[in-house]
Amino acid sequence: MTRHTLRLAACLIGSVALVSTVVTQAIATTPGPDEHLRVVDGMPATPSDAPFAAYIDRNRGQGWCSGSLVAPQWVLTAAHCNASTVTVTLGHLEYAKGRTVQVTSRQESPNTDVLLLKLDQAVTDIAPVTLATTDPALGSSMTVLGWGKTSPTGQRSPVLRKATMTIAKPRPEKPGQQAPDATDNKGGAALVSDPGSGWIWQGDSGGPALIDGKLVGVASLSSQFSHQAWHSSVATNHAWITKIIKS
Repeated sequence: MTRHTLRLAACLIGSVALVSTVVTQAIATTPGPDEHLRVVDGMPATPSDAPFAAYIDRNRGQGWCSGSLVAPQWVLTAAHCNASTVTVTLGHLEYAKGRTVQVTSRQESPNTDVLLLKLDQAVTDIAPVTLATTDPALGSSMTVLGWGKTSPTGQRSPVLRKATMTIAKPRPEKPGQQAPDATDNKGGAALVSDPGSGWIWQGDSGGPALIDGKLVGVASLSSQFSHQAWHSSVATNHAWITKIIKS
């Protein structure tokens, strides 16, 4: 089975789109043959859903991803969202109305699909999201958010969108196929989710997965056929993230 990252365009629209035989990365939008995560179906987010949500521009508008403010000067996203030039926009559900902050350095996990972006100034008027220290149980419902595409062939959403998904075991894309591993784009530990009110697709890469207000996952991969999604485990990366943001 081939899975795809979601860095091209990601949106929340109702069900998370994973490419069945092809796994799509959840990276930022970048014109090209590969596809990235988006929130399909779902609904527009409200200001209280995720004030820490970050829109990430790649290579001056050539692509985009989603992310989360995890400390006053740090944003967490997917490692596959890295690019030559990266800027972060915060503070508004409509990314075009937010404020843009420059990135001064980046720290990429050596073995999982997560990336920390250091901002050139501390953000003091937005509370960072709380990081989960344990993985959720199977069957847990979580909220996923992003600015990804709202349909497989649509455009990026100008407004942050959300959808619910459920923690599940990976399942075969088609009869007779083997189920993929519960690993992210770099082979790191991942949470797998079934679509609920929506699913993630192109542009949702790096976007948050939340349970009870805590960040449990970072969008990494999606399947176009099963609509399952893979989210890098925040609990697994907790020690590494904490070490970096406190250094």
